[in-house]
Amino acid sequence: MFDFNRTFHIVAAAAAAAARLLARCATRVELSARATRRHVCPRRQVGCPTLAEVLWCILVDQAQMLVVARRLLNVGTKKEDGHSPIFGIFFWSSQSSIVQFAIRRPTHTDRYTRAARSAFTMKFPLLLAAAVAAVAGVAASAETDKRCFPTNFLFGSATAAYQVEGAWNEGGRTPSIWDDFCRERKGVQCSNVADDFYHRYRDDIKLMVASGLDSFRFSISWSRVMNWDAQAKKMKPNAPGIAFYHAVLDELARNGITPILTLYHWDLPSELHTQLKPQGWLNPVIADHFAEYADLMFAEFGAKVELWTTFNEPLSFTSAGYATGVVTDCSSAQSTVKCSSLSLGWERDMGVDQTRAPAGARLSSLNDLGKHNCAWFTGYPAGYLDNIKWMHAHDPKADILLTENGWCGNDTVDNQDQLWYHQTYLEQVYRAITEFKIPVIGYTAWSFLDNYEWGSFKPRFGLYYVNFTAATGSKDEVTPDASALARIPRPAAKWYAQVAKARCLDVAGADSATVAVAAPSSHSSVGIAAAVVAVVVAVPAVAWLVKRRQAGSAAESTPLIATRALGAMGATTSARRALLLLLGSAVMLAEPGSAAESGKRCFPDGFLFGSATAAYQVEGAWDEGGRTPSIWDDFCREKPGLECANVADDFYHRYRDDIKLMVDAGLDTFRFSISWSRVMNWDAAAKKMKPNAPGIAFYHALVDELNRSNVKPIVTLYHWDLPSELHTQVQPQGWLNPAIADHFLEYAELMFAEFGPKIDLWSTFNEPWTFVVTDCSSPASKVKCRKQSSGWERDLGIDETRPPPGARLSSLNDLGKHNCAWFTGYSPGYLETIKWMHAHDPKADILLTENGWCGNETIDNLDQLWYYQTYIGEVHTAITELKIPVIGYSAWSFLDNYEWGSFKPRFGLYYVNFTAATGSKDEPTPKATDLARIPRVAAKWYAQVAKTKCLDGFEIPSLSPVAAAAAAVTTPERLHESHPHSEVVTGLLICVVFATPALVWMMKRRRVTRRALPAVNEATPLVRSSRAQ
Repeated sequence: MFDFNRTFHIVAAAAAAAARLLARCATRVELSARATRRHVCPRRQVGCPTLAEVLWCILVDQAQMLVVARRLLNVGTKKEDGHSPIFGIFFWSSQSSIVQFAIRRPTHTDRYTRAARSAFTMKFPLLLAAAVAAVAGVAASAETDKRCFPTNFLFGSATAAYQVEGAWNEGGRTPSIWDDFCRERKGVQCSNVADDFYHRYRDDIKLMVASGLDSFRFSISWSRVMNWDAQAKKMKPNAPGIAFYHAVLDELARNGITPILTLYHWDLPSELHTQLKPQGWLNPVIADHFAEYADLMFAEFGAKVELWTTFNEPLSFTSAGYATGVVTDCSSAQSTVKCSSLSLGWERDMGVDQTRAPAGARLSSLNDLGKHNCAWFTGYPAGYLDNIKWMHAHDPKADILLTENGWCGNDTVDNQDQLWYHQTYLEQVYRAITEFKIPVIGYTAWSFLDNYEWGSFKPRFGLYYVNFTAATGSKDEVTPDASALARIPRPAAKWYAQVAKARCLDVAGADSATVAVAAPSSHSSVGIAAAVVAVVVAVPAVAWLVKRRQAGSAAESTPLIATRALGAMGATTSARRALLLLLGSAVMLAEPGSAAESGKRCFPDGFLFGSATAAYQVEGAWDEGGRTPSIWDDFCREKPGLECANVADDFYHRYRDDIKLMVDAGLDTFRFSISWSRVMNWDAAAKKMKPNAPGIAFYHALVDELNRSNVKPIVTLYHWDLPSELHTQVQPQGWLNPAIADHFLEYAELMFAEFGPKIDLWSTFNEPWTFVVTDCSSPASKVKCRKQSSGWERDLGIDETRPPPGARLSSLNDLGKHNCAWFTGYSPGYLETIKWMHAHDPKADILLTENGWCGNETIDNLDQLWYYQTYIGEVHTAITELKIPVIGYSAWSFLDNYEWGSFKPRFGLYYVNFTAATGSKDEPTPKATDLARIPRVAAKWYAQVAKTKCLDGFEIPSLSPVAAAAAAVTTPERLHESHPHSEVVTGLLICVVFATPALVWMMKRRRVTRRALPAVNEATPLVRSSRAQ
């Protein structure tokens, strides 16, 4: 008798394992480029297999197929315990090379031996085995070795005083700047009550114990432990406030939880802002006040607290508070923008005229604080590992404590995105410790509770959901009900508790399985759908077939899975049809909504498809035609490790050929910049710039050639290449000198006079927000020119050395060494940006002047192709669905060029074969054969889109054989991880391989009506269709 129970339990266990593993692997594991190039099946190292990977192993290499086929036939030929031999199906698993799923096999050896001789006949059962492996979860069996953390690793969570405590005027607490700010700023809620942690901390600490936490990071409210002494003009201790934190620390200690204490989490006492002139952190005296506060805290809590931080995100509260005005406080006279105005977008005024608006003036304002949602949040786990590696490289001897990491969610309790986030990011921490031997000593999930975030209680980061009420954010004095503010654990809290207690990532439990049937929409993947199908389809299908076999006839005794006839999967015609329908359903469920649209997605006739470059990045001819040096010519020579753009793409001499390429590419526009030091030179006697006729003639020739070719020019006046003399001959230097406005005005007026009749579209400054922080050689700068400004906040201690403001303990300089590994894409964010611009100025047409992908040295760059396809798709959505007047799109860049101090990052639609001499600081003359332009696959695709004005209706351009094979399965390498929607390609492939032939076969089989079929029809091919033949 066939052992039904045993077989069913094997399948059920495999499905359960798949659900757990695939849930953990919501982000696709990389299909390594090495494996792709070698056409072999990659053995799993970490993570989970994908359906695409299994199909790849079988489809690409026919020899591999036959090897597996013989394994299928030769397993279990020896009888054991009087039973018939077993039929083995092998699949790839996460760590072991194969996993066996056993079903009884009859003794018809001759029939199976004959079947093995036909590669085509073997194809379908192998593909079916692969599908079952991915769908039923046998291909993703649980790892034999658990991934565990060191025993002393700290699993923790965090909050901050103003965000959770409430009791804003109890226990001697006086207002902080946030208490004032939330009342003054329209649309911002207050945190008078918050989570009421002040009264409920004991219960919350019990939850921490239940969650297995080793550490709890929280901040001290400065205005709770110290009050303003008007007579002494300084802060003095407040005993009730100090007693509260003693009580919290004692409760934590009793429960074995290590406190991590932050001294300042942005809540400056109001009096230190209002009573000091200049106010708050703009006054140097604040350092003395803070030192007294810190000394008091260390004296009070030093014996109870070992882990301290001084400032929470100092870059944020200084820039957002004193520069942009996003948070408190920018009301100081030193602020250059209004407190209620965001600084982002001030560069919108692109014209030069006589109005001379004050610096930083805005035409309109936007204030979204208090209205924040989490729609823009996305995750890139690999970037977290890169950050950890960077920190370790920055200070190899330091232990790393990860003090804050979390996911912005919504109002729901069952937040699967958050679960995915902590699972995948903690995996990267594990890798940092085990693979890279980085001394990471702890991880802190932000936040323990939903709390006050960004001026409201709408963004929810908490491991525990908190049921805020309408009165929670009131600016009045509200006493919360006892039933309000209940804490409800989210799936992430339950999973995190299991991990923290077990010290291992691989923990069983309902919460891991839940994710398989409720995958986060922002991280949808074939793997998750496969787990669903495993439970819903595979197990019932096998059970159903077994029952059919047990119905009684001789024909029903054939094996469930044979090698030639689909009939061998079930004896009856209805059984075969049902299984095919189940398989088709599984395939369709694997990628819901991936079917091609019935109509083409086309752009308006007047839409402008273009591309872009910039003068210093492509022109070369750095000292020809009267051009004098720019600050980049000086900078690249002075800074170690940088290459120079003396030659670059040699666009100066090859622009006519490049414009021909633009015509071939179907471009409507070409955006480029003018080199200021090419069209004007320094007049030492007059102390100003004067026109340079040869340089002006070059741009006339360029513009004329574009117009003859019907390519519309878009000209940028300034792309960061200030003439050297405007930096060296004026004091203060360059853009620090107000007189620069007059120089720029003369330059702009000359350009408009020369080229105005030929050019309709102009922009003044390229990314002004970026270039204003690049030159720090002035005495006004507080950091040395050759040191990056980021990272100064690393010094967390307070002592008597008093280093100068901006001092750094160490420096890092990667300019000229950039690569593109940190690049990722989130195409819905591009649509959100377009929507923001439209909301900011609904009457304005939007021209997208620069968008592109940082790639590598390869020509067949499928990442770049994916990027343009998805991002231009969002542009189409903006135009057609949201009716936003987007009039054009410019791909950055037309050619590979000079980027970030070198020629290594490659953004070009056209690959350029740079040579060793390209970045030389000497004066090389490139050979005619150097710097050839080779279209990438994205260039070919973009050309079809630009010419047809449609996104659909043509094939992907030709690739190299290896790249074509890879693209047929799915976009390779990082796309599994950073671009979850690339699984659409996989879904389409599965439909072609399985669903279409299966349905054709079914239709043909229906012609044989109600006639008993033999148990195994040797003459019937598995898939009979014109395509298969």
